[in-house]
Amino acid sequence: MQQTEEPRTLLVVEASFDLGNALAVAAIEHGWEPFLAGNAEAALSILPALLGEVLVLVDLGSPVSRGLALVLTLRRNPPPPGVRVVVMTSGQPVPEAVRRAPFVVGAVRRPRHPEEAGALARVLLGGDDVARMT
Repeated sequence: MQQTEEPRTLLVVEASFDLGNALAVAAIEHGWEPFLAGNAEAALSILPALLGEVLVLVDLGSPVSRGLALVLTLRRNPPPPGVRVVVMTSGQPVPEAVRRAPFVVGAVRRPRHPEEAGALARVLLGGDDVARMT
């Protein structure tokens, strides 16, 4: 059996289990394989094993998930070419060091409730590509 499409994976770096799980369910509905990481350290241990197209959705402002630390670590040790990062914020400005990272392709408002995960997934995973951060 020959597979025609390379795998598409969503790695969610989010401390809230409910929100992360809702995003994972929405990813499955859009044909993506989800992985959940509660923090930067977990994400860095999962990332090398992922193949194909990988979208990392990271909570930038959470002190628990340590999203900023994750992006800064990836700046020092760049991820493979198929890895793109979208940062979630709660309205705070995105630091310049994050904006300038070549693998960071966008910034979105972090959903406040798990019920909002489906709308975010439609925007991020429903189209052909993630828009570049402005």
